[in-house]
Amino acid sequence: MAVTYAGSLFDAACEAQCEGELLGQLKDLEQILHDTPEFLQLLGVPNMLKTQKFELIDEAFEGKAHPYLVHFLKLLVDMGRTSCLYAIVREYRRLYRCKYRIARAQVTTAVELTDALKDKLVQKLQEMTGMMVELEPLVDPNILGGLVVQFENERFDASVRTRLDALRQTLIASV
Repeated sequence: MAVTYAGSLFDAACEAQCEGELLGQLKDLEQILHDTPEFLQLLGVPNMLKTQKFELIDEAFEGKAHPYLVHFLKLLVDMGRTSCLYAIVREYRRLYRCKYRIARAQVTTAVELTDALKDKLVQKLQEMTGMMVELEPLVDPNILGGLVVQFENERFDASVRTRLDALRQTLIASV
């Protein structure tokens, strides 16, 4: 269901050449809903009139968000599909990445990467894949050092933790 709704929104946005703008606003909406989950819960209340829900949407987003997004939120309310909103945003983001050949790479390090290292890593991944890369840096002190890169369906683990575990297994096997 989310695939259908996201696909329809994405197709309309592409036709109007505003798919990037809508992606940014969907990300903002996702953050707003994360910060104030009561808003989405309120839109899903079954005994509240749809016109009241539409007024809430207008009050919150009219003039601040693209008209397509405002209309889309009202459509979700009308169809009783507000609970699918997070899945719709994820699917829209996936469609956008596919169209513009953008890959997401999760990079886990023991300490936060500097901007220079992030830029270098993005450049290297772009050279390797021929795609634009969105970097999602994560910090996990448990890996001790090195890095772990999750890129599309591939995982590259050059962490100190993994190397130490491999060394331990080798020592255990040789005893």
